[in-house]
Amino acid sequence: MFQPVKKRWTESRWRAYNRARAEDSLAHRTRWKEWRRETRRESQGITAAAPASERHHRTPQRFVAPEVLSLVEEPDASVSFFRGLQAHVKHRDVFVDLSSIRRITPDAIALLLAIVRLLETRGLRVSGTYPDEPMATETIRESGFNDYLKTSMPPSGSKMGAIVRQDLSQHSKQADGQYARKLIDFAEADGGNRLRLKVAYAHLVECMGNTHQHAGARPGEQTWWAAVFRDTRRHCDCFTFVDMGIGIFNSAELSIRLRMYKFTGFRRQRILQELLEGKIPSSTGKAYRGRGLPSIYRSCIDRKVRRFVIVTNDVYADTERNDFRALSHDIKGVLLYWEVPHDS
Repeated sequence: MFQPVKKRWTESRWRAYNRARAEDSLAHRTRWKEWRRETRRESQGITAAAPASERHHRTPQRFVAPEVLSLVEEPDASVSFFRGLQAHVKHRDVFVDLSSIRRITPDAIALLLAIVRLLETRGLRVSGTYPDEPMATETIRESGFNDYLKTSMPPSGSKMGAIVRQDLSQHSKQADGQYARKLIDFAEADGGNRLRLKVAYAHLVECMGNTHQHAGARPGEQTWWAAVFRDTRRHCDCFTFVDMGIGIFNSAELSIRLRMYKFTGFRRQRILQELLEGKIPSSTGKAYRGRGLPSIYRSCIDRKVRRFVIVTNDVYADTERNDFRALSHDIKGVLLYWEVPHDS
């Protein structure tokens, strides 16, 4: 009599064999999916974040801000701090120590927010402290900074500033106008003459549109941030525009002409002055980034705005004071700052 044939996959050794094959198949599919994700990230120019086990179990990299964090007033120390944050490429979280700050200005707040959000898009956790100086902390709280970041700090009783950023899902001129109008509406809320803000609106729209077209290798690749702060003590509205691109002196449109100027012995600060005065057109035959920089410069000359300041790469310019100088550190992008007096 024949013994019944036992199904082999019910035996323990075959169960172990089938389980091992299933695990190998799952691991293969997981590796294949990860390869597809990495390929897609590379094609989109996105840097993959480090695994959480590598990133979040290490002590965060600490960056300590100077006592005066202001690109307008203390550009060298501030650029050194911001450059360190911009250059952080390690798979390691970041701790921003603001405790030593005695004074911070709206331009620095806008740039700090832009860089912190950039680090977060790289998959990094960014934490930090507020200044020990109460007035500096209140300036940050009033600026609109906390509208974009999670914080345990209660909201400020009075809001003196507003910040907007480029929505990468919108690139139209109308969208630029809407963003600029938000800032103008906020500035107008102090009850002043809206006509005095007309020139600021035009400059904001120009900056937004030109950053979309020129700041990266492809239109819309780089983001911008824009802010206004109502300075009641100094009786003016402070506007800041942050272009998160490569900076004026790395612009492809200008590179050939700038190299020619270097051969003549011109330094970058002199070149920037020539750009503002409209003496150096781009290779396209248009003024750099449309009429943006020269037009703001002319507004400052004509007293429609005051204290027009530019920080880009390793150059600082305060056009009202005719202060053009080289900086000890190089920063990416462009920061523009100007003021509109309340009584203009």
